[in-house]
Amino acid sequence: MRPQRALINLVAALLTPLALLLISGSLLAQLDDLSNPLRVIIIGTSLLFVIGVSLWKPISPLFYGVALLAGFVALAGFLKSVHSGGNRVNIIVALVVSYGVVLGVAVAVIGSLLRARQMPRRFVASLVMTAVLISAVGASWVWWVRYRQSFTIFDRLEEIRRAEVAYAAAQPDHAFTCNGGDLPGFTKLDWQPAGESGAGAKSRVHLEGHWVTLTCPLSAHPNWVEIMAVSYTQRISVVRVNQQ
Repeated sequence: MRPQRALINLVAALLTPLALLLISGSLLAQLDDLSNPLRVIIIGTSLLFVIGVSLWKPISPLFYGVALLAGFVALAGFLKSVHSGGNRVNIIVALVVSYGVVLGVAVAVIGSLLRARQMPRRFVASLVMTAVLISAVGASWVWWVRYRQSFTIFDRLEEIRRAEVAYAAAQPDHAFTCNGGDLPGFTKLDWQPAGESGAGAKSRVHLEGHWVTLTCPLSAHPNWVEIMAVSYTQRISVVRVNQQ
């Protein structure tokens, strides 16, 4: 391969992660909430984009795929170096490397097969445009879901408030609870420890695209409970319930 073409392939591989971030960046931040459909959209649009790039005439699918994998490994190393250690950072690094492996192998194999068939130029452009279009539709869908959740979360907070009142009414000391699994109607939800509500208390749950947290005073008989809902973009609501 001539040095000029090799340089084009390297530059394309280095710029690809940035291009994918621009295309799917609005979706990546939502993975914790809408993980399954968004993973399909992000992976699908990424594959379409990189395969489309690999079919561009100056690009060698095999060389570009290897360079792309190396680029993602370098990105993972950079993330590891600028962030302190921890399970979350290690998971992100592993995902970045795995993502690079998937894209690199797909480009090297699928791109090479399609290049051998000499696909028309309009097909190459359509792959990239389809990736952008699918990502835009996915972002619009996420916006609609977030918009709907911003209203329904208030109904869920009211349900939790009523459950806290019912729980306290059934206790001899009329104390509230920060252990979400004790609340009538909410026992089957995946409550998790939040840390701020006392050792062992499972006071945090994911509802309607928000993290809902129960906070009680440090007492064996809490006389109030605070119910807070937080989304990724803003603090939505705080409801405080006191003993009557």
